Amino acid sequence: MAKPPTESPTIPVYELPPPWPEEKLPEENGTRYFPIEKYWEISKDTNYSFDELDLNDDVCKKVVLSEIRKVPDIWCSRKNITAQSYWPVVAVGTFKRTGILLSIMSIKTIYKCAKDNLRNRLRFAVVKKRYSPKQVEKYMWGWDYYPFIRYFRKYTVKWEAGLMKERAALEGKDQLNEDDHEPDAKRMKTTRGDSECTEVSCESKEDDDIICDDPVSTIKPVLLEVKTESKDGLEEEPRSVVQNDGTHYKVNHTYYPPNTLFQTQDGRWTYEPTPRATGNVVKKEIPNQQYDEDIKHDIKPVVSVNRETSHEISIIDPVSSSTKTPSINVGFESNIESIALLARRVFGEHPECYKVIRRAIFETLLAFDDIEFASSKELYKYLYEKN
Repeated sequence: MAKPPTESPTIPVYELPPPWPEEKLPEENGTRYFPIEKYWEISKDTNYSFDELDLNDDVCKKVVLSEIRKVPDIWCSRKNITAQSYWPVVAVGTFKRTGILLSIMSIKTIYKCAKDNLRNRLRFAVVKKRYSPKQVEKYMWGWDYYPFIRYFRKYTVKWEAGLMKERAALEGKDQLNEDDHEPDAKRMKTTRGDSECTEVSCESKEDDDIICDDPVSTIKPVLLEVKTESKDGLEEEPRSVVQNDGTHYKVNHTYYPPNTLFQTQDGRWTYEPTPRATGNVVKKEIPNQQYDEDIKHDIKPVVSVNRETSHEISIIDPVSSSTKTPSINVGFESNIESIALLARRVFGEHPECYKVIRRAIFETLLAFDDIEFASSKELYKYLYEKN
């Protein structure tokens, strides 16, 4: 008697083969030998001079994300203390491919910015634009960092289902259509070599509190210009020009857009993404893929970048250590301004201690990614034991 046919499991759209080949990144250079044990030693040396993080270096940032993709123990678990032991592996792997030796703080900065931007784009597409899963995937492929952080969506399944419920509530629906959300799985396993990823918990809310500004300037970014232009019926993610103490930051596909607090003309503060203008793109259809025929993707030409290791001192953008959006009020703003002024004064009075002060500030802030401290005493004890 013939067995009844069994239905094959539905593959989530974000696990389908990519619509085009992944951008080529530098391969490992056999002449760059750097043991992981040695990195552990120098990471504990407060006087060691790591290469500075260049936020305009897209290739380096993509290499870091691709190295993190090789270590599911980092991105498949919320246990940051467990993942802490794998950061040197990512740092050494990045060095072998780029010749740039980054600190753990710089690597975590890149990773956190990528996760936050991924969530912000998903929220914009699902809740605000109300796209279907296939439209969301098409929209996400317009971001050139997406291939290198796409794997993280395996970890945000329940969080994305929450976005669909949020959208349904806004639309006044009690139930979602079957095609409007991914299956709700309590456990999700992904095998990569001998590594196994088990989803025990999921992200409960976005990390909307990243502020990528100069640490020695006051944190008062103001939205100056917003332009919109639709493309194939789908709008792009935010694009804006931000001014901060005379310094301009332009957000586009080749730079991590800062999740900045924007001040509107009536004085209100908002995290709300704003549509951005899109540049000229090259249309390219990829045959023999499992996507619908009506989904066509926009692709940018890959530009090769000549890399040189820079040893100049530059201040990198800080990352907020909390995953909770702070309440914006007058007291909060004045405290931030006071801290920025104090940091500027200390940097100016003790230039010879620049690296020590910078490391102390970042280690203190990033410590809250691992533990929620109840008192400063617990924080100091943790930093003492760590160093």
